[in-house]
Amino acid sequence: MKIGIVGYGKMGKIIEEIAIERGHTIVGKYNSNNPLNDENWEACDVAIEFTNPESAVANIEFLSSKKIPVIVGSTGWYNDYLRVTEKIKSDNSAILSATNFSLGVNLFWKMAEYMSHLMQPHTNYTIGISEIHHTEKKDAPSGTAITLAEKVIGAQSMLKDWTLENIIHVAKSEDDINFSSPEEINFKKSNDGTLPIVAIREPHVPGTHELHFQGEFDEISLLHKAKNRKGFATGAVIAAEWIKDRKGVFQMSDLLKFEN
Repeated sequence: MKIGIVGYGKMGKIIEEIAIERGHTIVGKYNSNNPLNDENWEACDVAIEFTNPESAVANIEFLSSKKIPVIVGSTGWYNDYLRVTEKIKSDNSAILSATNFSLGVNLFWKMAEYMSHLMQPHTNYTIGISEIHHTEKKDAPSGTAITLAEKVIGAQSMLKDWTLENIIHVAKSEDDINFSSPEEINFKKSNDGTLPIVAIREPHVPGTHELHFQGEFDEISLLHKAKNRKGFATGAVIAAEWIKDRKGVFQMSDLLKFEN
């Protein structure tokens, strides 16, 4: 399969490595110094897009006009989701977008949804989400945490929305003035139907997400901890393999065929 990589940064380079390992050919590599346009366009079977909110929509629309199925890992562009997906349908093209392509994370979301459903009657527990990412990450909470929150809210009738409760910056040592311990997270019970999220930023962390149910006598939690970026990249390449020759708007649940 011929793959175009749109966003040739850290993630793009790992995607290239995984794609080649799986027997595919990279025919185009695009970044801010080599933006996607008609002059440098190389035809491909599928494109994988990991850029930023400012570039994603234009990139998706360009690929749609070329009828190239696109895997989108960029987040922060979802205010334009309906308009973009209508164009995909109009162009008879295809898109699969996700806030996280890790197969493990998608399984984690599904387990969190079921766990939240089981906990629905047990209102004595306080619910919260914590997420840990590297200090270079600009947005908080992460797109993965937001999706997790949406899964929990969908299974909890008392919850209506999520809120970013706090951002904790963890330094390399206790000598640093900004040092805080992420071990001491105690969520406040919501009186207005909001689900609290705590975002933690510390050096060299690929990503950890945890769903907490804190009670007076115990705490139940579900955790996903990424070991490196390869899980995200592998999931994106698998999604590219799956979407080839398909038409329409898809999510990872379509690929994984989750039962309700």
